[in-house]
Amino acid sequence: MRLLMARNNTNEMSRKKRINPILAPCDNALLVLAACALCLLGSKWCYGQTAPPTERQTPSSAQGDKPRLRLTTTVKGQSFCDTGSMRLNLRLRYDNLGEKATILFKNSSVVFGYMISHTLKAASVRQYETNRLSYAVVYGKRLNETAEPSEQFVIIQPGQSHETDTVLYLVNQRTDDGSSDVTAGEHFLQIKVRTWVDSPDLAQTLKSRWAPFGDLWTQPVTSEPMRFFVRNNPPLVECS
Repeated sequence: MRLLMARNNTNEMSRKKRINPILAPCDNALLVLAACALCLLGSKWCYGQTAPPTERQTPSSAQGDKPRLRLTTTVKGQSFCDTGSMRLNLRLRYDNLGEKATILFKNSSVVFGYMISHTLKAASVRQYETNRLSYAVVYGKRLNETAEPSEQFVIIQPGQSHETDTVLYLVNQRTDDGSSDVTAGEHFLQIKVRTWVDSPDLAQTLKSRWAPFGDLWTQPVTSEPMRFFVRNNPPLVECS
């Protein structure tokens, strides 16, 4: 399933002058976005287009304060693009902290937002130096209403985990107001990830149908803070 990320910049208008590093690797991005916009005009919900969740949706847990599904990230690769962005190749790890099996979409790697903090303490109290959301455009085959979880899903037993990969672009290019997503030094990154790529109606149907196999997880998940470093004047590479 191909994934496209379309950035929704929530900061100052001056930042709109930047090169959008999320769209850079994507072909036919404008056609996809135009089609999605037309779809939105015709209905309240459009397959393939997901907006950032509301505050009522708890990113890391569906019941109570203690999360049943924990997301942690590690950096597999880091490079600085000539387009003015920093590319992070991330490994995502989902740990089932609950007492029941959790059914998760295998490719739960659609990042629709990220937060960067100067310190771990700042991250714990949500004092972010950068807090960005973006719209995610997903297209491909719809999920099937199978009698049991298909090969597109993984069943994570209590105490077990599932891993997948994603690529995140952080803006590292200073603008007219002298700001950027990341500056040289130590930072802590958290990402917001979509775990469901189809309609809410299908989610409810499959939750009931697959209950004997485990709890189908459809909530967005926010990762634990991850430490990463930004170098001074790093060498640039061509990012395509």
